[in-house]
Amino acid sequence: MLKIDNLQAFYGKSHVLHGVQFEVQAGEIVALLGRNGSGRSTTAKAIMGLVDCHGSMNWKGQEILGRKTFEVAHLGIGYVPESRDIFPNLTVEQNLYLGQKNARKTGRWSMDDMYQLFPRLKERQHTEAGVMSGGEQQMLTLCRTLMGGSRNSRHRRRSRRRRPRESSGRGARWGYPPPDGGFRSASRRVRRW
Repeated sequence: MLKIDNLQAFYGKSHVLHGVQFEVQAGEIVALLGRNGSGRSTTAKAIMGLVDCHGSMNWKGQEILGRKTFEVAHLGIGYVPESRDIFPNLTVEQNLYLGQKNARKTGRWSMDDMYQLFPRLKERQHTEAGVMSGGEQQMLTLCRTLMGGSRNSRHRRRSRRRRPRESSGRGARWGYPPPDGGFRSASRRVRRW
């Protein structure tokens, strides 16, 4: 589904990714783990066309390197920024509607799917997004990305010191949850940089 090979990325003259390579198959979840500054966010941004890079990025048999961010998104790849970038004066429901690429056509995910995935958003559907907690806003951002029809989503969440039990299942998630809720995969791989 997604194959990255020899990915090199730059911020100005600073060379920040050196030959990153991995592959994500359909239904698979891959997590990028590493210390601060190891390139997790830059890898996600490079895939979305947000940083200068070269190498090879293949999505469903077609090269996506060099495409504009909106073109990558229209191919079905979503990016959930750490900054959340919600619309604070709009309700949860209105934020989710803005995630749809085509208001006349329902995508892979419905509003009910999002509320089933995160019941807290259903409880807060008529609440202005700006008054929600950071975690609730992160849920909203993830759901808004999925509402755009993303089949593969890049979720960037800053590492925080937590007890191991609390941190299980959190972090950078690569893949997408099935419409019936929950994350599943035929196989799991974890890459350490």
